[in-house]
Amino acid sequence: PEEVSAIVLAQLLEDARQFKNEEITRAVISVPAYFNDEQKDATVAAGEMAGLQKVRLLREPIAAALAYGVKATEDQTVLVFDLGGGTFDVSLLEVGGGVIEVLSTGGDPHLGGDDFDQIIVEWLENQYLKPAGVDASSPQMIANLRAVAESAKIQLSVSDSAIIRMPVGGGIEAVLTRQKFEALAEDLFRRAREPVDYA
Repeated sequence: PEEVSAIVLAQLLEDARQFKNEEITRAVISVPAYFNDEQKDATVAAGEMAGLQKVRLLREPIAAALAYGVKATEDQTVLVFDLGGGTFDVSLLEVGGGVIEVLSTGGDPHLGGDDFDQIIVEWLENQYLKPAGVDASSPQMIANLRAVAESAKIQLSVSDSAIIRMPVGGGIEAVLTRQKFEALAEDLFRRAREPVDYA
């Protein structure tokens, strides 16, 4: 894993060098809050293999808080809710006096945005594709369904409904409301709540 990470980092360093037109010898790399010492050491080793002289690690929830604009000088408690494509992490941070400290973490390594996409895919298959006699088992069809599902999910972040058009079965159009999506995803929301309560 360190060697693969080093290859990725080396490419990033080369891109940064070309952009800045100067050598890059130091970097800050963010790592998950739950990384143990061995995983942190492996990340530092990957940076050194990539040609970095100095590597500092920053826990991802702290990086997220800083990127969001949290000021380390203001006393506050911050909850970082990090729902990625395939994993979910939540961290409670204590901020103040120029320091950001991770108080607790929770998470679900098997819950992410892909799961929310999948419930839309299953809804489309059961409500529209199967009744129309459309076989959705080909790799291309699965990829297309995931793409339209993700697009609909994103649309529901800003709209009350999303229109999903599929050029199969003579042309199928589905309307997914936010209310229906929330009902479909009820179990996923419950699973996301548990790590929040734990943290």
